[in-house]
Amino acid sequence: SSEVVSPPTQVGRFWDGVTLSTSEQTLRRAALIVARRMPTDQEIAAVKNGGEAALRSVLRGLMQGDGFHQFLLTGSNDRLHFGAFLDGLSFEGADLQRPYFPIGAKKRYEFREENPDDWPEWERHWQWGMAISPLELIAYIVENDRSYQEVVTADYMMVSPIVDEILRSNTGLTSEDSHLEYRPGKNQGQVVQDEFVKSEFFQDIGLKVDSWGDYIDYPHAGVLSSLAFLSRYPTTETNRNRARSRWTYYHFLGLDIEKSASRTTDPVALADTNNPTMNNPACTVCHQNLDPVAGAFEDFGNEGWYRDQWGGKDSLPHTYKYSDGSPYQNGDTWFRDMRTPGFDGMIASGGSSIQWLGRRIAEDSRFATAAIKFWWPAIMGEEVKRAPESSGDVDYQIKLAAFSEQNDFIEELGQQFAQGFGDGQPFNAKDLFVEMMMSPWFRASTGISTSVAYQASDVGSRRLLTPEELAAKTESLLGWEWGQRDEPDQWQYDEQWTQLGDRYRISYGGIDSNGIKERSRALTSLMSNVAEKQAVEMACPAVVMDFAKTDGQRNLFNGIDRNTTPNSKAGEVYTIETKAFGESFTVEEHGENNPETFRYSGVLATGNNAVKVGFLNDWYDPNVGDRNLHVVSISVKDHNKRSILNFDRDLWVEGSETFTCGNSRPGQLSLYCDDGYVWVPFRVNEPGTYSIEVEVWGEQAGPDLIRMSSTVQNVSYRELASGGEILLKEKLVELHQKFLGEKLSINDDEITYSYSLLLESWEERKTHEHNGYAWRWPDENCNFYSQSHWGGGSVSRRANDDNQMLYTWTSILIYLMTDFYYLHE
Repeated sequence: SSEVVSPPTQVGRFWDGVTLSTSEQTLRRAALIVARRMPTDQEIAAVKNGGEAALRSVLRGLMQGDGFHQFLLTGSNDRLHFGAFLDGLSFEGADLQRPYFPIGAKKRYEFREENPDDWPEWERHWQWGMAISPLELIAYIVENDRSYQEVVTADYMMVSPIVDEILRSNTGLTSEDSHLEYRPGKNQGQVVQDEFVKSEFFQDIGLKVDSWGDYIDYPHAGVLSSLAFLSRYPTTETNRNRARSRWTYYHFLGLDIEKSASRTTDPVALADTNNPTMNNPACTVCHQNLDPVAGAFEDFGNEGWYRDQWGGKDSLPHTYKYSDGSPYQNGDTWFRDMRTPGFDGMIASGGSSIQWLGRRIAEDSRFATAAIKFWWPAIMGEEVKRAPESSGDVDYQIKLAAFSEQNDFIEELGQQFAQGFGDGQPFNAKDLFVEMMMSPWFRASTGISTSVAYQASDVGSRRLLTPEELAAKTESLLGWEWGQRDEPDQWQYDEQWTQLGDRYRISYGGIDSNGIKERSRALTSLMSNVAEKQAVEMACPAVVMDFAKTDGQRNLFNGIDRNTTPNSKAGEVYTIETKAFGESFTVEEHGENNPETFRYSGVLATGNNAVKVGFLNDWYDPNVGDRNLHVVSISVKDHNKRSILNFDRDLWVEGSETFTCGNSRPGQLSLYCDDGYVWVPFRVNEPGTYSIEVEVWGEQAGPDLIRMSSTVQNVSYRELASGGEILLKEKLVELHQKFLGEKLSINDDEITYSYSLLLESWEERKTHEHNGYAWRWPDENCNFYSQSHWGGGSVSRRANDDNQMLYTWTSILIYLMTDFYYLHE
């Protein structure tokens, strides 16, 4: 069920007729997006019982840990695109073949001099560190509840160990620390090119810097002064920082200058050569705002280096300073034929112009609303709406109403963000994220707005997960990412190469921040193929590994085992006072001459049945011993204690079978692997209460006691509902909730359909020849990328599947992992 909206005052009648996701549904979606994990049982219970106030509190509590950190890095990179430097784009601003970073240049030369055929790993870490530093700055500000204004005003940067060393930041980081660790520091290791720099370039080795002058007092202004920003948006001698200005307006003031005014196509107007950006109205409409901010970047050259011209006096190009008729005068730091550095009618003053600009932007009312627009795609899964352009479009009024509603919401939310929500501090990004997720724009679930006929499905819940979000969801459910390996990959920034994060990232609608900068927001046929491949490759090892774990410690299949089949007579069929069929028993060490007897009872219907005794936890160590289970006898008696089954080694029952380690062995009652079993058929002629006795002894080895299951199976399961059917349907209900977020009962149609698939998969597998494993080679395979995922040991023993339930559950997981609701949240 969903919650009917009581529209907030700021949204009026727009949401009439629309329902919101429940608190639990909102929590699930929020946890996957901002925390990159499934919600915990404690979080679910809190929002279920505590209402909207509890939901707010729990949502804010999600904003910690590595998952939230990754959300912040990914969300900010989706806008700033600094990840391009990790994906092949040349990062000239961090080039150590120039003397601007003398410690790094010297370190690189000395390494190459001794290792001319090698490249230092730390140089790659330096490039990575400088590229990701501003993203880490944003994450640091948000995670530590600092004012979001520091994104453009921070007088510090984030440094990794090698960046700390080269920039002399003195944060305490050492070369022993991970390149993924960042701390706040300052750039105290940069110089300018002047008479004190003595350097020489050597072919095949690089630049040798012998001496240099004083280090500069680098003007930090948050992201604006970072080399990643300056290099990602480089300038030229004619562009003159206008690209940097344009993206500053876009990212931090929410204004796209290129679309802020119409452009003329009049050839006469465009033919003007009298400094049109200063004098031609067709140009000044944009340039009067654009150019003063461009001037505020006056200290940074084309590649982003601080005052990169000789002597470190300015960054003005030679083509301007020394051309005929140039207005340049000695001591200038900006172009005289452009507007004075400033912002919004104000002239930059009082020291560094970039720091002055950062402060003015942070104080501008548009900064708060720009922050909302900046984070809107990361949380909502779509860009903010633009005003429709053509009033003649059929849906113009609907689009206009949606744009107006969203724009009003963002404006009001921006004012609250700047003032502080409730008792919170101004510009607290976590509080902002909570309010965004509490809004109908995040939570709209079903229905149509009765006022404007706007579909709730156009906003709110069930948006396509990004590759990073889908990978995190899968890891949260299964325990590992697709293709994840044990060994770190030194060529990957995060030291982990995965299929969805790397090989198929672009195919699944992701970005590389270079040529591809916009995510796919709708599923394509190619993306469907990728999702299907992920499901097919992950389902089999996930099932095998999960059943290999101890019951109670599994991710998915607690409460059942591989012997739970559609024809199992299981405990839930009976009252709680009776011993449950399918119950697991702990068997202490008993010698062959001192076996242990286990008894249980239950009501059986007329028909063909079987007792199945299974060994659940094989263990072996050559230095310690081998854990085994030995079955002495199995018997079944009716309520008058009359025996209808007696079975042991000497009283073999026709049709009985034993299975251990891939082999059926008639007469062999010793079980040596963790899916070994003894299966004995018997017939019930009269319905009633029957008792089952199982006599066993064990060879104990390892830290755990022997675990055994004993089940009664009904061969006539198609005609008579079995306890196994109920257990399996209950597990399907649980899996639908985990994978798809659906709250169902065993009588719902969805569970009926899923159980039909399970039953048909199981029967199909049992009627065809198989190899006794969870997969059938060569047509099928089961890829175990990492030993740590399944605990090591014999894969073949863990994958023994004579019951064909591992294969069956694999089919179910593939079905769930390719469902629309799995790929959308």
